[in-house]
Amino acid sequence: MKLIQGDSLEILKTLDDNSVDGLITDPPAGISFMNSDWDSHKGGMVEWVNWLAEIMKECLRVMKPGAHGLVWSLPRTSHWTGLALELAGFEIRDKVNHLFGNGMPKSHDISKALDKHFGCEREVTGTRRVQDITGGGYCSKKPSTTIEKKDNPVHPLAIEYDGYGTGLKPSHEDWWLIRKPIQGTIANNVLTFGTGGLNIDGCRIATSEIKEKNSIYKSKSTFRNCTGTKRHTGNGTSNVNGRWPSNTMFSHSEGCEDNCQDGCPVKELEEQSGWLKTGSGKKNSGSKKR
Repeated sequence: MKLIQGDSLEILKTLDDNSVDGLITDPPAGISFMNSDWDSHKGGMVEWVNWLAEIMKECLRVMKPGAHGLVWSLPRTSHWTGLALELAGFEIRDKVNHLFGNGMPKSHDISKALDKHFGCEREVTGTRRVQDITGGGYCSKKPSTTIEKKDNPVHPLAIEYDGYGTGLKPSHEDWWLIRKPIQGTIANNVLTFGTGGLNIDGCRIATSEIKEKNSIYKSKSTFRNCTGTKRHTGNGTSNVNGRWPSNTMFSHSEGCEDNCQDGCPVKELEEQSGWLKTGSGKKNSGSKKR
């Protein structure tokens, strides 16, 4: 593996046409995170979209026909990213939603803003510790700091708007699944460039039920073709290697071990899905499944 550091647009110009098999990138979102210049919107939507489209056109040039890419974006400006990708010439194949439970809300306390506007000083009611995320985010391992808590509103309007904010807590991000247009048929493209498809079996989601039955399916339902061995259940309802990968991904919250913490997306999904029974009239129709 070779790591090249530098301006992405300039580095891309040094690469050969049709020489790259895949792309994974998380470009800026254009929201000026922590007032950072690198995340500037470049002057507005049109300027930002054109800026990213110029870089992605170089990505398109160096990628092989049929090569796929995953491009990160935030929900607020995800449509900007998608537009830039289409302007660059990529096919939008899908959008993967990644759900997580550790997002930090970026909201303005309206009650506090009103007290400040009217010059009302709140009493100190205690202290709290906050993480310094400047200059490197949570990975910077900077020590937390102690600040004063001034929770009780003073002005009548501040009291009326106590509990009001300006934003929701983020809990998902988008990943655009893109592909450089293929040349000819998909079969010809794969034979020529080795790109164009997704390794579905390599990304299947294993389940406890499938793991338990794996040995049975191996012995009962194996056939061989000209490219290797494929295993099937024999009834067409599921695959011994796991469920087909979907366009939604879940991450456990930090601290989840034997039991999920409150707010964990995995826990929320499991609690809402409940126990399901199969709908077939066979002997196993009363078996329970997740």
